Amino acid sequence: MSAQGYQLKKSHESHPKRKYLFEDFISEGDENFLCFEWIKKDNCKVLLSVDIDSENRAISLPHSPFGGVILLEEISSELLDRFLERVIENLQHKGVKNLEIIQAPKPYEPHADLIGYLLHKKGFKVDRILNHQFFVGKKKIKGWLKEKAPKILKKAKNQGLKVNSSSINNFDFLNKIAVWNKSRGYDENLDQTQVIQQVSLFPDWYFEISLYQQERLVGSALAVKLTEDSIYYYKSAIDPDAKIKHGGDILVTQLFKLAAELKVNFIDLGSSDRVTSANHKLIFFKSRFSNDQYNKVTWSKDIL
Repeated sequence: MSAQGYQLKKSHESHPKRKYLFEDFISEGDENFLCFEWIKKDNCKVLLSVDIDSENRAISLPHSPFGGVILLEEISSELLDRFLERVIENLQHKGVKNLEIIQAPKPYEPHADLIGYLLHKKGFKVDRILNHQFFVGKKKIKGWLKEKAPKILKKAKNQGLKVNSSSINNFDFLNKIAVWNKSRGYDENLDQTQVIQQVSLFPDWYFEISLYQQERLVGSALAVKLTEDSIYYYKSAIDPDAKIKHGGDILVTQLFKLAAELKVNFIDLGSSDRVTSANHKLIFFKSRFSNDQYNKVTWSKDIL
């Protein structure tokens, strides 16, 4: 099968059918931002957005949970392979030395395994792997709430705890998350400036989950809709000075309630990773709230 009738279009702005929040935020309109589109008869079949850095490396996408190849319509593996070839050729002509693709896990992109296979066949190497835990299924989320939530919320009530979720009105809770995590010895890499900028641009996509004991804030979490049909548990922390039990369970239960209200198809509980090893304690905790897991793979290749 040839690529006859297909054309590669590139622009410095995201495609209007984009599914991913950060694609609309990162460097759009900048000459270093490129959105590649595989088009036939004015219909875009495949997307890949990259940002080219000062060292002539193209990354999809830097400073974001992921980027990667996105299929908007079903196409054959051969045509998808040809799209990748054309992207690489175009970047070579621009003098790009290396292409790095942070491929979205399978719940975000159902064809992630095929994309990874084709990248491997083109000589891309796996640079990093992060295992994400998910809870997949709109009906299953409602079922979990019906079965599990009453017991957990009863534990909250018995401790005088209240939990809620809301849009973000101020950012004090981000400072608390950073301080609480640092006091527990956890790495804290949340870029508050970037989050504040993103919330100001897309206020309907960000949510604060708050846990109170009487009037005192003792737990917080930041959740974000990365796509229309998902919610991502971005950051969370419990005040180490608070004498409470099951605080993490209560925050996650509120996340499930928020997911049901937003009618998303899946919850991304994120990765459980240390610099040199897996965070097995955190993996075990999340396993109690997940029903599947997929890898986010970063592929890299020198192309020039």
